[in-house]
Amino acid sequence: MKITPIEQQPMLIKMNQLQQLSQYKNDIALPLQSFQASDVKFGQVFKSALDTVNDDGVKAANKITDIETGVSNDLVGAMIASQKASISFSALVQVRNKVIGALDEVLKMPV
Repeated sequence: MKITPIEQQPMLIKMNQLQQLSQYKNDIALPLQSFQASDVKFGQVFKSALDTVNDDGVKAANKITDIETGVSNDLVGAMIASQKASISFSALVQVRNKVIGALDEVLKMPV
């Protein structure tokens, strides 16, 4: 399978965004240029992540259904969409586990 330049562009943009998020200065993550610290709310970010994971799952399910019903013969695209949905779900579960662990630690703190 060869990735065409059209498919590479969104992937490169996403990789650059992730690289910017992973850069640290003095052990503090650099803020995104498009957001102020007061503009970002955890609930909004988490809901956005949930919506993205859900969309990935729906797209994968639709592609698999298209393969099964004979509407499409893009088996590779369906498998990639399925793996993308699986990876994004796994990442979301890991984030949720970290948040729950942090909340447990906060609740265990003496007042």
